[in-house]
Amino acid sequence: MKKILILAAAMVAFVSCKEAAAPDYYFDQEVTRLYNDPNAEFDTLSYAAGMNAGLVISIQNADFGLDTETVIAKLDKELKILVTDQDKFDETNDYLSKYSTERVRPFMMAKKANARVVTDRPDTLSLPALFDETYTHEAFTEALVTVFADGMRKQRLPVNLHWVYKAMRDAVDVKTKEDIDVVMALTEQNFMQIMGNYTQVELPAYNKELTEAWFERVAAHEVVKELTNEEGEPTGLYYRINHAGGETKPVNETDSIAVKYEVYSRTGKLLESNEQFVKSLKKQREQLGNNKLLNDSMRQVYYDQIDAEIKESALRRLPLNRFMTKDIQNALKLVGDGGNITIWLDANKAFGFRASRVLPINEGVVVNVELVEVKTIKPTPKPVSNMVVPNKGIVKEKVAPQGRAAQKPTIIPVQQK
Repeated sequence: MKKILILAAAMVAFVSCKEAAAPDYYFDQEVTRLYNDPNAEFDTLSYAAGMNAGLVISIQNADFGLDTETVIAKLDKELKILVTDQDKFDETNDYLSKYSTERVRPFMMAKKANARVVTDRPDTLSLPALFDETYTHEAFTEALVTVFADGMRKQRLPVNLHWVYKAMRDAVDVKTKEDIDVVMALTEQNFMQIMGNYTQVELPAYNKELTEAWFERVAAHEVVKELTNEEGEPTGLYYRINHAGGETKPVNETDSIAVKYEVYSRTGKLLESNEQFVKSLKKQREQLGNNKLLNDSMRQVYYDQIDAEIKESALRRLPLNRFMTKDIQNALKLVGDGGNITIWLDANKAFGFRASRVLPINEGVVVNVELVEVKTIKPTPKPVSNMVVPNKGIVKEKVAPQGRAAQKPTIIPVQQK
């Protein structure tokens, strides 16, 4: 027993050392704005959020026979957790993807086919089962609740759950889109305006406020510096050099770099990394094995391509100008081969046009980069034209001599080869 206790203590010490060695990213704490007050006055945003979920159940998923009260009970329990369990969410997405392919798609195709059949005995037209021992009604309900909860967390809705659930219960009586304006307390148009204003105006403003406050707290640490441009002006990008690395630094845009990196959201969610690329590629490889439309030779071709990408993704090698964005590339020039740098910046500066697909507008991220290797590659000089360029100078306007008409230029047609 004593040996076991000693071993356990050693393991705890090892974990503690490992955690102590990990870089501090100064993550922000996620705060919920959800509350439940049955005595509060009618709130349009809360009701609109409930309409969104309720109409998904009553119209979009009408064939699944979902019980609204069961969904509300499960959702209320799930929303007490402030942060989405990413592993659970990924498993849910995998489940829904497979369920859609194996059950929902055949069901919908058969339903459309039946709609085209002219018969006086519609009861004789059968449909494939939506649920079985693998895909149960309860499992689908749980999956839908997980998706609802994750969406509400990402939107950081400041809503009263009392009115959210009231809207979901009202939506039970909505059978078609035409019923919405009659049954619900908000018209479909009002619902769209309220949700649109929140996602496009209120949420970006709230996220900007949170991100700016977070940057101020990060910048307050002595080891954190703000990157400046060539004119010495602040860029809004903050960095900390964890390890300076060797003398060889990426200077040219064409310099080859090999990196291990991680990108986290302001609140600590892993968004992108070498490991995630590899994980995604392995999942694609697994799905290929289940694809019955491919023959063995074609499947092997795809296997080889994916295996090559997996090998490359474990340590990404690419020119400096192809790694993320210009802002991050400029920060990487501060460290040499073997160096490590942590960068705090706006998601738009980290992902460019991809930012809106990854995070809500005006969010901040942390990027940690280990510059494993740097190879200096001189840019290829641009070809010099043989055309003789006249010296710049004052161009005087030519004036035709008096008494003589200005001669028109002769236009010589270019022969077509």
